[in-house]
Amino acid sequence: MKIGHRLKFKRDSKKMTQQEVADFLNISQRTYSNFESNSSEPSLTQLSKLAEVLEFNLLDILQDQGLIFNQTYNEFKDNSNGIVVNNNSSEKLIVQLEKRIKNLEEINSLLKEKIK
Repeated sequence: MKIGHRLKFKRDSKKMTQQEVADFLNISQRTYSNFESNSSEPSLTQLSKLAEVLEFNLLDILQDQGLIFNQTYNEFKDNSNGIVVNNNSSEKLIVQLEKRIKNLEEINSLLKEKIK
C-alpha cells in the first residue's frame, strides 16, 4: 500500500479532515492532499509528525515502501538481514534521508560555531 493511501485510511479512521492534519503539520491543505494522492511524498520529519497525529507506527509505513528495519541489530542491513529493495520509493527515501543528514550536519556546525 502506498504512503498516500495509508495516510488517507488513517486520517479517515481518526475522523480528521485534511485541513486539520495540514494545520498540525503547518502546511497547506493542498500540500497534504498531494501526499494522500501520492503526487508528492512527505519528508521524514513530516512522516514522523503524521505518525504522531494519526497514531501509526512509522516503521510499518517504511516497511510498506520496501524498507525493512532490522530491530535486532538496530540498524539498516543489506540482503540477509534488512534493506533489500530496489524500487523508486526506497531510492526517494534514501535521498530524503541523505538530505536530512546533511541538514543536521549543517545545524551541528552552526551550533558549534555559536558555542565558540
